[in-house]
Parts: sequence; structure tokens; C-alpha cells
Amino acid sequence: MPKRTNQFQQIIHILERQLAGGGRVAESRMLRERHSGMEREVDIVIEVDVGDRRVLIGVECQARSRPADVGWIEEMIGKHATLPTNKLVLVAKAGFTQQARTKAEALNVDVLTLAEAKVVDWTTIAGKQPHLSVATVTTIIVAASGMFAWDGPSGPLPGLGLETVVYTAQGERQGTIADIAQSSVSKPEVALDIARSATEGENSYILTCDPPLRSFVRDEGDRLVEVMQLRFVLRVSVGEKIPIPLEHHAYGPTQVAVGTTDHIGHGAIVVVSEREGRPRELTVRVVVDEAGRVELSDGILSRVQERS
Repeated sequence: MPKRTNQFQQIIHILERQLAGGGRVAESRMLRERHSGMEREVDIVIEVDVGDRRVLIGVECQARSRPADVGWIEEMIGKHATLPTNKLVLVAKAGFTQQARTKAEALNVDVLTLAEAKVVDWTTIAGKQPHLSVATVTTIIVAASGMFAWDGPSGPLPGLGLETVVYTAQGERQGTIADIAQSSVSKPEVALDIARSATEGENSYILTCDPPLRSFVRDEGDRLVEVMQLRFVLRVSVGEKIPIPLEHHAYGPTQVAVGTTDHIGHGAIVVVSEREGRPRELTVRVVVDEAGRVELSDGILSRVQERS
């Protein structure tokens, strides 16, 4: 069965991941029923280790325009009665009827919604900022060079290029120089440094990195030569800043700012969560194409935002 999601579910998934601490949070996860063995899709599953036990929290989301009623509460309780979840949390975009809240409380089911934001003095974005600005950063790997272990002193290898094949010590192919470059550029600490150092328009960036342990290329005599270090020249383009309007909510005790835009990739979602006494969390999720998405967290985005 294909996994299903919607924008509201994605926002709640991001929020739950920001708030989970050491818990593991998965969206649209398949769980197996205890009796029939049939797999059922749960919108969000939070996995927490408590002592020697693993606790599963199931979160189901409803994005309808009307408040969730008793019927939905009963449907979800029935669904999870045969699933291995230990706790059920229901989140409705339009809230719950009073009867639904009463029923859920009586059966120990937590109910949440994105309620109206509260006025507090400890937030920096939620409830205060009307928008956040996000700029796209495009990185193109232009050229590669490196240092290699010869029989004598290390030195460069003539003819090295991005398509040069990389081998193991046993001569098995493990990718190309371009694959190593892409893997290095994708590391959060490298992406942060690129984003912080680049200015609007075209930029050049030099990335020096160590290859995976015991990586080799073939020289002109078809001998395996160990790669000691690689150096890449990158062309970095920073696009125009796009302001994303924010809506402000409360999610339990957490103050939340949420924004969406169709001007980045195939759509982007910004979620900021702030809770008193805890560090702020900020996530931007960008749908790159029909097959995948890219997600950057506060470690990159908030520091870049504060710098600009």
C-alpha cells in the first residue's frame, strides 16, 4: 500500500521530531496487527526507550475543515487496539467537539491541535516574526585534484577528474571522485560553512577533504594508487531571498510558527518550535521532485538566518 501524507501531517511530523528529544520519529510507518498480521499505516510513530522497554506512540492526524467528532475517536481507538502502539495521540487541524474530547480523555487518548498562539515573552520567532526569509543555495562541483601515495613522496595524479573511478585495496569499484565530492558537500557541517560564507550571486568555494579509508585510483600504468587527500572547486550560487509568511500557533505548551511556499523546488514547509527553557528548533523541508525531499534543521538554517 503506498504511503500517504498531506501538508498538515508533514507539519506535525516535523514538530514531533523537534520535540522528541532522544526518541525516533517516523512518518507514514507500517505496523503489523497482532492477530491478523496485516500491515496498517500509522501517520506518525514515535519510538522511545524506557529502561529496557521500547515504547511506541502512535500519532494520527486529521486535516478536515470541521472539528473531529466521536466517530473519528472511536475509529482510531479501534485501529490501534490491535497494533503494537502503547499510547495514542490524535491531532486534528480544526480541533475536536466537546463530546470527542470527553471520550478521548475517558479512554486515556491525548488530543492536540494547532491552537491560537499565546502571547509570551520568551519566544524569538513564534508569535513575533511575520515572516522568515529563505534563499536557495545551489552547489556545482567544477573540478577535482588530490594528493596520492606513490612509491616515493606523495604528489598529484595527472588526468584526475570527477569521473575518475575509485577502487578498494582489492581493486573493486566503489564509485567515482564525483561521488566522494557529493557525499562531502552533503554533510551538514560543510553545508553550513558553504551557506555562511556565500553571498548573494555567484561564489567560489574550495573544499578539502579526506577520502573514505583506503581509497585508490589507477595511474597511467594501471597500478592502484592510494588517495590521501582530495580538493574540490565548487561554484556556489545564492538565490534571491524569498520571504515566507508565518502563521502562529500553540501546540500544547509549545509555541509554533509555520509557513509554506511554492517558490522553492516543488514546495517548502518552514516549522519553528519554541518551548520555555529549551533551545529553539527550526526546520525547512523542501520537496525537490516527485521522488524525494531535502530537510535542513536549526543547525544550519537558524545560524544563517541570524547572520543575514
